[in-house]
Amino acid sequence: MDAGRHPLIELVTNAEVVGCDGEPGDFRVRVRKNPRYVREDLCVACGLCVDPCPQVGGNEFDVGLKARKAIYRPFPQSVPSTYVVDPESCLNFLGFLTEKQRLRLGKVERLKRKKRPDYPPNLLVCGHCEDACDVKAIDFDMLSEDVERIRAVAAVLRSGDVLVADANTGWLTHEAARVVNAVRDVNVYIEQPCASYEECLSIRERTPLPFVLDESITDLGILLRAHNDRAMDAVNVKISKFGGLTRAAQVRDMCVSLGIAMTIEDSWGGDVTTAAIAHLAHSTPTELLFTATDFNSYVTVSTAEGAPQRVKGRMAAATEPGLGITPRMDVLGDPVLDVS
Repeated sequence: MDAGRHPLIELVTNAEVVGCDGEPGDFRVRVRKNPRYVREDLCVACGLCVDPCPQVGGNEFDVGLKARKAIYRPFPQSVPSTYVVDPESCLNFLGFLTEKQRLRLGKVERLKRKKRPDYPPNLLVCGHCEDACDVKAIDFDMLSEDVERIRAVAAVLRSGDVLVADANTGWLTHEAARVVNAVRDVNVYIEQPCASYEECLSIRERTPLPFVLDESITDLGILLRAHNDRAMDAVNVKISKFGGLTRAAQVRDMCVSLGIAMTIEDSWGGDVTTAAIAHLAHSTPTELLFTATDFNSYVTVSTAEGAPQRVKGRMAAATEPGLGITPRMDVLGDPVLDVS
């Protein structure tokens, strides 16, 4: 409660950390704020929306010992006091209703087509909480901050800029489906929206937007499967993920044979990693090189001399033997392992 009133503390509620990069003193944390489908500026926490809700589940705050509805307040002292809709149990997000659910809803079953023409015409949507809310705070068309951010960035891009919405596996399937539908008119690439390959494939099948796979592609086998399933338009080739430059080059060569565009990068790194990325990218056909990443611009400590540097959005590999760099041993410290 006191944290919510502190002038120097900004509470980001109904959110989760989806990524953290950097080093001590220079971290970059990616936070995804989920829509609560109840407007905080209108909700008065009266609770009239709760009783009519037909969906019952376990209350996480009470470790499942008590029940809660699909629309609920997490606990009595929650900040904010606004109610929230659980998309994992709300009928509006579960797709086609079962016959048992149809009977439970009875005459209240109705179509809600105002702003969501993407749903099949025979999808039935529950509206109990909306009907019970006197202040009209329920908003099932509320978009996530991801959608707003994608549109905001797209609005300021210059000609020739490329926009990639990389979820880093952070969306659940129903969330990803809503996002790709909400930005279907935006010139944007969708990258790795969900955790599993199968989930990403299901989203790929719902959108005409160009699609990039990253975390799901871990070896040649899954790459060939994804190509056969037409699951992607581009792939993220991370050197360490495939076991080093040799195997990453094999994956790259297969992508060239299949005509798959690539981002060449790694999971993280500095000067040494950037040098390796630059060499692999330089040896990739230009027409299939989607992007490459200069990780040494993300960090504040240089670990090698002669490493590539980004200039006006581009970088070039060194022309010296090997990676063309000289490690700074005074920065790297003593070796962890000596091999003779």
